[in-house]
Amino acid sequence: MSQTVTEHGQSARDAARELAGAIRSSDMSWMVDRMYPPIQRVYADRLGARSARGEVESSQRYLGSRRESDAEAIARMERNMRNLRTSYMKMGAAMKQQGVRIENYLVGEPFSEYVVTPPKNTVTGVLRDKQGQCSAENLTMGQDRSRLVVLPTTIIASVPNPRGGKLRIEQKSFLYAVRDEVISSTKNWRGARLNAWYFIDAKTDVGILRSFFPDLPRDLQLPPVSNRQLH
Repeated sequence: MSQTVTEHGQSARDAARELAGAIRSSDMSWMVDRMYPPIQRVYADRLGARSARGEVESSQRYLGSRRESDAEAIARMERNMRNLRTSYMKMGAAMKQQGVRIENYLVGEPFSEYVVTPPKNTVTGVLRDKQGQCSAENLTMGQDRSRLVVLPTTIIASVPNPRGGKLRIEQKSFLYAVRDEVISSTKNWRGARLNAWYFIDAKTDVGILRSFFPDLPRDLQLPPVSNRQLH
């Protein structure tokens, strides 16, 4: 795990810059299309559970009173994913309707970088060690590996002024860029393409990140976030 930024961080920055066209056009579907797949499924499931049907089905699965077939589970996930994409597209359409215009989108120099391990391999390694099949020193060898890069972002937006005219706002935030670099399982339960950069919004709870990457440090280095009116 490292906070030092390498050439991999620059690669993540280049990938994030490719989002500029979609962001300036308020096409929010990129937030689903380029979202890290495991996080994407979390948000899709949460959205699906908000509907009356979703609440009932979720409760039944939790209580064990209803078991899904593989076909039903796939259909539910696909439905939730479609609804998630639709919700983001509506968000972008609402911005346009309200007169919000994105003037510029900038990605700064990578702020911090971490090499992380998903929890599945950690558990597998420990079990193998207890069975005497490998030594503690070798637990990290051959494990899956992912990389997380924190990228500062700046958005300049023109928004309607309640008193008339327009206001220019500068929003400083960041993106998490994530790339799976070593995937040992042939099933690839995460659903991410190897060495492809995906993104996670800054508003994502760090606890969710740690559920997928438990060895992220507690003192995760993040850039300052701010909003200010420009003159």
